[in-house]
Amino acid sequence: MWHEGIAKRGANNIASCVWRYINSQAADGNCKEFVFFSDNCAGQNKSKAIAGMYMYAVRTFNTDRISHHYMEPGHTQNEGDSMHALIERTAKRVNVYG
Repeated sequence: MWHEGIAKRGANNIASCVWRYINSQAADGNCKEFVFFSDNCAGQNKSKAIAGMYMYAVRTFNTDRISHHYMEPGHTQNEGDSMHALIERTAKRVNVYG
């Protein structure tokens, strides 16, 4: 995984992380259904790489279902977002000298 300061993560990076999770849970054959939630990032979460990886996982692990739910655009704000906004608003009024 990586922190939010590292940018330029595409569909292949996301798919590899999701694949690793599915592989760890379904390898023993006990997990038959997966449910994922994500934002509407078209470049990462709504891509052919993710869809293809899900289809491959269903066939490979004999999984019954993989569901991926997308949050409604504009409604994915959390406490971390409001804290970053507060820091940015406060930083505008402060002179920083290096």
